[in-house]
Amino acid sequence: QVAAMILHAHKDESWWAFAANMANYVLNRTPRLSNRGCISPVEWFTNETPDLSHLRVPFSPTYVVQDGVRSLDPKAAPGWFVGYPEFTRQGVWRHYMANTLKVQVSRHAIFDEEHDFITTGTPEEQAAHKLAVNVAIMEMVKKMESKESTAPHKKVKPATIVAKAI
Repeated sequence: QVAAMILHAHKDESWWAFAANMANYVLNRTPRLSNRGCISPVEWFTNETPDLSHLRVPFSPTYVVQDGVRSLDPKAAPGWFVGYPEFTRQGVWRHYMANTLKVQVSRHAIFDEEHDFITTGTPEEQAAHKLAVNVAIMEMVKKMESKESTAPHKKVKPATIVAKAI
């Protein structure tokens, strides 16, 4: 899984630790034949079926809304999705921010999960995809500026690619 994640994202081996942590996170929430009742390790320990709606495409480009940004500066900074932080609620993700070379944890992010797939579309489809990402960023910024509750929701909207498959 680690090699597949790195190859799909066109990353080099310096990203292996992020990929290994994401693979471990997903495998711990995947049902196993070796467990009684074919349940996941997390379910075996907690007696609760894990919610997988917050899973995202590994190393997909993200746009993370930044706090304390001046009025004319960009409200979201580009980054890469690199995993799930430990000991937090679902719906919080880790992002590698290329401009600061640091990892930022945030639940206020827009994921461009179709980034690698949109290059095969027509120019009109590519433009529509870019517009949809920009609209999603603006909606997230408006939500943050209106000081709506930032508490995590019980259910998180499934990843775009998962929703389309369903």
